[in-house]
Amino acid sequence: MIEAGHPPVKAWYKIQDMAYEKKLIKEAFIGPCKVMFFDIWSVVSLYEKELKRDPYGLWGLRR
Repeated sequence: MIEAGHPPVKAWYKIQDMAYEKKLIKEAFIGPCKVMFFDIWSVVSLYEKELKRDPYGLWGLRR
């Protein structure tokens, strides 16, 4: 993932929160490290839908 600039909102974290709400992400630990397991297409499709629905709102930007 590459981000440029400093948008008011980090869109990926919004998508991650949505994925947690929909129970698409499962957490576990490998040793002391927290890991997240998820179906990549399910989570990326949330991102795609939000980008199509409201791209500026996703990033906290308005025209």
